[in-house]
Amino acid sequence: MPNVNRSTMHRITIIMLLLVSIKINGQTNYLNPCVDWGKKIEAIKVYNEDFDRIISTELNQEYLIRFIARPSFDPESAFQIEKETHTVYRLKVILFQESLWYSDHRDSIKVDPYERSINEDLAMSLDKLFNKATSSAMTKKTSIIEGLDGVTYYFYKKSETGIISCGECWSPSDETALFELVNICDLLIDYAVKGTNDIDNLIDRIAKLYTKIE
Repeated sequence: MPNVNRSTMHRITIIMLLLVSIKINGQTNYLNPCVDWGKKIEAIKVYNEDFDRIISTELNQEYLIRFIARPSFDPESAFQIEKETHTVYRLKVILFQESLWYSDHRDSIKVDPYERSINEDLAMSLDKLFNKATSSAMTKKTSIIEGLDGVTYYFYKKSETGIISCGECWSPSDETALFELVNICDLLIDYAVKGTNDIDNLIDRIAKLYTKIE
Protein backbone atom coordinates (compact mmCIF):
# COMPACT_ATOMS: atom_id res chain seq x y z
CA MET A 1 0.00 0.00 0.00
CA PRO A 2 1.53 3.38 -0.98
CA ASN A 3 2.46 5.94 1.66
CA VAL A 4 -0.08 8.77 2.01
CA ASN A 5 0.09 11.61 4.48
CA ARG A 6 -2.67 12.51 6.91
CA SER A 7 -3.83 15.46 4.80
CA THR A 8 -4.33 13.23 1.75
CA MET A 9 -6.09 10.56 3.77
CA HIS A 10 -8.49 13.08 5.22
CA ARG A 11 -9.37 14.46 1.80
CA ILE A 12 -10.07 10.91 0.68
CA THR A 13 -12.26 10.41 3.74
CA ILE A 14 -14.28 13.53 2.95
CA ILE A 15 -14.81 12.36 -0.62
CA MET A 16 -15.96 8.95 0.66
CA LEU A 17 -18.47 10.64 2.92
CA LEU A 18 -19.78 12.74 0.07
CA LEU A 19 -20.27 9.65 -2.10
CA VAL A 20 -22.48 7.99 0.52
CA SER A 21 -24.52 11.10 1.27
CA ILE A 22 -28.25 11.19 0.67
CA LYS A 23 -28.91 14.91 0.65
CA ILE A 24 -27.74 18.09 2.25
CA ASN A 25 -30.16 19.76 4.67
CA GLY A 26 -28.89 23.32 4.23
CA GLN A 27 -32.29 24.59 3.11
CA THR A 28 -34.43 23.05 5.84
CA ASN A 29 -35.64 24.62 9.06
CA TYR A 30 -34.62 21.77 11.32
CA LEU A 31 -31.47 20.06 12.52
CA ASN A 32 -30.69 16.45 11.81
CA PRO A 33 -29.75 14.00 14.55
CA CYS A 34 -26.02 13.82 15.17
CA VAL A 35 -24.36 10.90 13.42
CA ASP A 36 -21.23 9.19 14.72
CA TRP A 37 -19.39 8.36 11.50
CA GLY A 38 -16.50 7.16 13.62
CA LYS A 39 -18.35 3.88 13.94
CA LYS A 40 -17.78 3.30 10.23
CA ILE A 41 -14.62 5.23 9.38
CA GLU A 42 -11.46 4.80 11.46
CA ALA A 43 -9.97 8.22 10.60
CA ILE A 44 -13.09 9.93 11.97
CA LYS A 45 -13.09 7.73 15.06
CA VAL A 46 -9.51 8.78 15.91
CA TYR A 47 -10.30 12.42 15.16
CA ASN A 48 -13.39 12.37 17.39
CA GLU A 49 -11.40 10.86 20.23
CA ASP A 50 -8.72 13.54 19.90
CA PHE A 51 -11.31 16.30 19.64
CA ASP A 52 -13.25 15.06 22.68
CA ARG A 53 -10.02 14.88 24.69
CA ILE A 54 -9.31 18.55 24.00
CA ILE A 55 -12.89 19.62 24.66
CA SER A 56 -12.99 17.79 28.00
CA THR A 57 -9.72 19.43 28.99
CA GLU A 58 -10.59 22.97 27.95
CA LEU A 59 -14.31 23.08 28.83
CA ASN A 60 -16.29 21.92 31.84
CA GLN A 61 -18.55 18.92 31.41
CA GLU A 62 -21.40 20.71 33.17
CA TYR A 63 -23.12 23.07 30.75
CA LEU A 64 -26.54 24.18 29.55
CA ILE A 65 -25.81 24.30 25.83
CA ARG A 66 -22.80 23.66 23.62
CA PHE A 67 -22.00 24.60 20.04
CA ILE A 68 -19.22 23.13 17.89
CA ALA A 69 -18.11 24.18 14.41
CA ARG A 70 -16.00 21.78 12.34
CA PRO A 71 -14.93 23.30 9.00
CA SER A 72 -13.68 21.07 6.21
CA PHE A 73 -10.31 22.80 6.13
CA ASP A 74 -10.14 25.65 8.69
CA PRO A 75 -9.62 25.41 12.48
CA GLU A 76 -12.44 24.18 14.71
CA SER A 77 -14.23 26.27 17.36
CA ALA A 78 -16.68 25.72 20.19
CA PHE A 79 -18.60 27.50 22.91
CA GLN A 80 -20.81 26.57 25.80
CA ILE A 81 -22.89 28.34 28.41
CA GLU A 82 -22.44 27.42 32.05
CA LYS A 83 -24.50 28.41 35.07
CA GLU A 84 -22.45 29.93 37.88
CA THR A 85 -25.22 31.19 40.18
CA HIS A 86 -28.97 31.62 39.92
CA THR A 87 -28.50 34.79 37.90
CA VAL A 88 -24.94 34.61 36.55
CA TYR A 89 -24.00 32.66 33.45
CA ARG A 90 -20.67 32.29 31.66
CA LEU A 91 -20.10 32.09 27.93
CA LYS A 92 -16.91 30.07 27.34
CA VAL A 93 -15.28 29.82 23.92
CA ILE A 94 -12.30 27.94 22.54
CA LEU A 95 -10.74 28.59 19.14
CA PHE A 96 -8.30 26.05 17.72
CA GLN A 97 -5.12 27.65 16.41
CA GLU A 98 -5.02 25.19 13.53
CA SER A 99 -7.19 22.45 12.08
CA LEU A 100 -7.16 19.43 14.33
CA TRP A 101 -8.40 17.32 11.43
CA TYR A 102 -5.22 17.93 9.41
CA SER A 103 -2.77 18.29 12.28
CA ASP A 104 0.17 15.88 12.55
CA HIS A 105 0.79 16.87 16.19
CA ARG A 106 -2.62 16.57 17.80
CA ASP A 107 -1.18 15.93 21.27
CA SER A 108 0.32 19.41 21.35
CA ILE A 109 -2.20 21.43 19.36
CA LYS A 110 -3.15 24.71 21.05
CA VAL A 111 -6.45 26.48 21.55
CA ASP A 112 -7.26 30.05 22.56
CA PRO A 113 -9.82 30.30 25.39
CA TYR A 114 -12.17 33.23 25.96
CA GLU A 115 -15.04 33.86 28.33
CA ARG A 116 -17.54 36.54 29.32
CA SER A 117 -20.59 36.86 31.51
CA ILE A 118 -24.06 36.96 29.96
CA ASN A 119 -27.33 37.79 31.63
CA GLU A 120 -29.92 35.27 32.72
CA ASP A 121 -32.54 36.29 30.14
CA LEU A 122 -30.18 35.68 27.23
CA ALA A 123 -28.93 32.40 28.69
CA MET A 124 -32.48 31.12 29.19
CA SER A 125 -33.53 32.21 25.69
CA LEU A 126 -30.63 30.29 24.17
CA ASP A 127 -31.32 27.29 26.38
CA LYS A 128 -34.95 27.22 25.22
CA LEU A 129 -33.93 27.56 21.55
CA PHE A 130 -31.32 24.79 21.71
CA ASN A 131 -33.76 22.57 23.56
CA LYS A 132 -36.36 22.89 20.81
CA ALA A 133 -33.85 22.51 17.98
CA THR A 134 -32.09 19.45 19.40
CA SER A 135 -35.23 17.74 20.72
CA SER A 136 -36.79 18.06 17.28
CA ALA A 137 -33.63 16.71 15.65
CA MET A 138 -33.83 13.55 17.72
CA THR A 139 -37.15 12.73 16.04
CA LYS A 140 -35.89 13.18 12.46
CA LYS A 141 -34.39 10.63 10.12
CA THR A 142 -30.74 11.17 9.26
CA SER A 143 -30.46 12.83 5.87
CA ILE A 144 -27.27 14.86 5.94
CA ILE A 145 -23.57 14.51 5.52
CA GLU A 146 -20.71 16.93 5.01
CA GLY A 147 -19.73 18.18 1.58
CA LEU A 148 -16.25 18.85 0.24
CA ASP A 149 -16.00 22.45 1.40
CA GLY A 150 -18.11 23.84 4.20
CA VAL A 151 -18.74 23.61 7.92
CA THR A 152 -20.57 21.03 10.00
CA TYR A 153 -22.26 22.56 13.03
CA TYR A 154 -23.24 20.62 16.15
CA PHE A 155 -25.72 21.80 18.77
CA TYR A 156 -26.00 20.20 22.20
CA LYS A 157 -28.50 20.63 25.02
CA LYS A 158 -27.82 19.05 28.41
CA SER A 159 -30.77 18.50 30.71
CA GLU A 160 -30.74 18.88 34.47
CA THR A 161 -30.57 15.09 34.72
CA GLY A 162 -27.51 14.95 32.45
CA ILE A 163 -29.25 13.73 29.29
CA ILE A 164 -27.70 15.23 26.16
CA SER A 165 -29.65 15.84 22.94
CA CYS A 166 -27.73 16.71 19.79
CA GLY A 167 -28.56 18.07 16.35
CA GLU A 168 -26.34 18.97 13.41
CA CYS A 169 -26.39 20.76 10.08
CA TRP A 170 -23.97 21.45 7.26
CA SER A 171 -23.37 24.97 5.87
CA PRO A 172 -26.98 26.22 5.86
CA SER A 173 -28.23 28.35 2.99
CA ASP A 174 -28.75 32.07 3.42
CA GLU A 175 -32.13 33.28 4.64
CA THR A 176 -32.96 29.95 6.32
CA ALA A 177 -33.73 29.34 9.99
CA LEU A 178 -30.56 27.30 10.36
CA PHE A 179 -28.49 30.11 8.85
CA GLU A 180 -29.88 32.45 11.50
CA LEU A 181 -29.17 29.87 14.20
CA VAL A 182 -25.53 29.61 13.14
CA ASN A 183 -25.27 33.39 12.80
CA ILE A 184 -26.44 33.87 16.39
CA CYS A 185 -23.83 31.38 17.56
CA ASP A 186 -21.13 33.17 15.57
CA LEU A 187 -22.12 36.47 17.19
CA LEU A 188 -21.77 34.91 20.63
CA ILE A 189 -18.28 33.70 19.78
CA ASP A 190 -17.38 37.14 18.44
CA TYR A 191 -18.71 38.72 21.64
CA ALA A 192 -16.61 36.41 23.84
CA VAL A 193 -13.47 37.08 21.78
CA LYS A 194 -13.81 40.83 21.18
CA GLY A 195 -16.49 42.06 23.56
CA THR A 196 -17.41 44.77 21.10
CA ASN A 197 -20.64 43.69 19.43
CA ASP A 198 -24.00 44.38 21.01
CA ILE A 199 -25.78 41.16 22.00
CA ASP A 200 -28.73 42.83 23.74
CA ASN A 201 -30.89 42.45 20.62
CA LEU A 202 -30.23 38.72 20.42
CA ILE A 203 -33.17 37.91 22.69
CA ASP A 204 -35.61 39.34 20.14
CA ARG A 205 -33.87 37.49 17.30
CA ILE A 206 -33.94 34.26 19.26
CA ALA A 207 -37.66 34.66 19.97
CA LYS A 208 -38.40 35.10 16.25
CA LEU A 209 -36.17 32.19 15.31
CA TYR A 210 -37.84 29.94 17.88
CA THR A 211 -41.09 30.09 15.90
CA LYS A 212 -39.31 29.10 12.67
CA ILE A 213 -37.31 26.13 13.94
CA GLU A 214 -39.21 22.94 13.17
